[in-house]
Amino acid sequence: MREIKIRYRIRSKNFPNIIDTDIVTLEQVEHKYIADVYKGQEILSRDLFTGSYDKNKKEIYEGDRVKQEDAISQ
Repeated sequence: MREIKIRYRIRSKNFPNIIDTDIVTLEQVEHKYIADVYKGQEILSRDLFTGSYDKNKKEIYEGDRVKQEDAISQ
């Protein structure tokens, strides 16, 4: 799986002329989240949302199995 990086551009409310940029990886975000919320558990999979939905408006993620109906009409 490719490395996912997230870029944050942040402006201080106290110093609005200062803009800071920080780049973190998904693994860094997860490490903090998992450490705080899911202590003692491990990540079994990491699936990225494809931006698509099935016919029931359910989100489709990488690795999902999707049954495709025959698109040929008569």
